[in-house]
Amino acid sequence: MPKLFFRTVSEKETEALGERLGAALQDGAVVLIDGEIGAGKTCFTRGLAKGLGIDPKDVASPTFTLVHEHKDGRRLYHMDLYRLSSLEEAEEGGLMEYFSEDAVAVVEWPAPIAGVFGPDAIRVGITVGESDDVRDINMDIPEDVAFGREGK
Repeated sequence: MPKLFFRTVSEKETEALGERLGAALQDGAVVLIDGEIGAGKTCFTRGLAKGLGIDPKDVASPTFTLVHEHKDGRRLYHMDLYRLSSLEEAEEGGLMEYFSEDAVAVVEWPAPIAGVFGPDAIRVGITVGESDDVRDINMDIPEDVAFGREGK
């Protein structure tokens, strides 16, 4: 699985990179996004949603609700597992049912369930760069995802 590296220098660029990925995704895709608080996980997800035809203004962090379902474009399940500590908690909360062939699933803070997904999951890591606006983003993307291979 190729590992791609990008550097964005604004929230707008981070969203644009997410949009590019969203446009390349097929239903059934799983995107696992890691990064510290404030790194830009939800910002990236807003762009990804736009790439799926969803209004990015409707995308907010689901930290307290665990999952937001978006249906105004293609179907997107946006999850935040920050408050969970195990796969069992995710299963008990019914979250594993959101991974389906008719939707794209994005998971922020995926550690409790990351081991469930094999090499078909797209893994995104976001870190804050040398200034507040800079983000270093790495992505592990399966070969069958039609995402441009040029890094920036």
